[in-house]
Amino acid sequence: MDQIRSDPHAIIPVLDADGQREEAGPAAEPSQDDVYATAHNVAMREAVTQRAEEAGVVWGYGGDEQLQCEAATP
Repeated sequence: MDQIRSDPHAIIPVLDADGQREEAGPAAEPSQDDVYATAHNVAMREAVTQRAEEAGVVWGYGGDEQLQCEAATP
């Protein structure tokens, strides 16, 4: 996850306390959960792209994902 945090090109969705997506900007501070979700997405995209290339499939990765989070009080 440190790799995601240190990547200047990483787009990390940030969720507020109510689980709603915030507009990413300089003031938005991603939580550990936000970074984890982004790392998971990157790993999945890289694995699918690798398998497609191995199979000779030419494609462009496109994702239409949605974070569905519920606010939880520890």
